[in-house]
Amino acid sequence: MKNKMPLKENKTVGSDEAGENETYFSYYIKQRTMWISILLSMFLILDIISIFIITNYSFTEIFLYLGILMFILAGGTLAFIYFENNYFWALLGSLTLGLMPVVEIIVVLTKALSGSDLGLAIVSLILGLILCILPIGLVYFRFKFMNKNSEK
Repeated sequence: MKNKMPLKENKTVGSDEAGENETYFSYYIKQRTMWISILLSMFLILDIISIFIITNYSFTEIFLYLGILMFILAGGTLAFIYFENNYFWALLGSLTLGLMPVVEIIVVLTKALSGSDLGLAIVSLILGLILCILPIGLVYFRFKFMNKNSEK
């Protein structure tokens, strides 16, 4: 009878551990900062990949293959930054989402581009400049809106 008791306790302990693991997993899934870092790192990886393949493809092809996906990741990152209300993530987002692509596009513009490549490079440059300012602006206006509601 003593042998059965520890087995039963082990099952209980095992089920408690599974419950704790689910609790920890759901806790980390709910953390917005984790999603911001994942989206920023995916954006950064795509940005680095685009640097290496610029020699084999035109700017239009890179924009179509990677640029659209990068803008989707940037939009998701901006949504999480807006709900996080943290200037650190806004600054990190503006550096990663805006400043790095702007520098790369300026380097790409030193090459002789023509036609749609030049047009998409200029549009990407403008969007990159907007993404430099947008994360900090989102957090600023969110704080301003929250303080305005708390004063009433």
